[in-house]
Amino acid sequence: MAAKVFLRRLNDMSTFNLLQDKLSRLNDTYLSNSCDTNVSRCIDVIELNARVQRELFKLLNLVSAEGGVYGGASTIKARLLPVLSVEASYLNGLLSNTGTDLYPLAWWRYPYSHLRTDAEFLSLANEYEGNLSELELDLRHANVDNARLEAELEQTRAELIDERYKATDEKIFTETELANLRSRLSDAEFRLSLERYKPRS
Repeated sequence: MAAKVFLRRLNDMSTFNLLQDKLSRLNDTYLSNSCDTNVSRCIDVIELNARVQRELFKLLNLVSAEGGVYGGASTIKARLLPVLSVEASYLNGLLSNTGTDLYPLAWWRYPYSHLRTDAEFLSLANEYEGNLSELELDLRHANVDNARLEAELEQTRAELIDERYKATDEKIFTETELANLRSRLSDAEFRLSLERYKPRS
């Protein structure tokens, strides 16, 4: 429910309306403003948008956490990580561009520190993708372990049934053998339950 509470708080905030208002004011006054003023107001919009994005990433984290360790992992990997990678590459291209479409001096006159973190941004995206890959590998290993334990459990059950039939037909099934098989069955069931419910790091 934490995600729902946070979502309600975001919905009640005026930040999104404020972002639209800033864009509208920039549009209305653009032609009468100086270049420096327009650039400054663009930065205002970018900074406000960055704060909005931080809140949205917090929401994403809370929503995915409700699905457990692997909650939303495949969707994040398929849709979010490519977007982050493209955005980081785009910013890197802006900062390195010295062609005729951008004035070479335009980028060092202003403290665009939030744009200079694209390498860190891309590094974080790659690290997150690596973590997802490790989680997927752990999940596959867990599925293999579960399948092995289930097979062992079924084999023990089959042996117990088989021995019971033999005991009925031949009257040679002893209490010791029965207790041993029951112990093996209980142990297999216990190990299977541990494997299924133990937390995955």
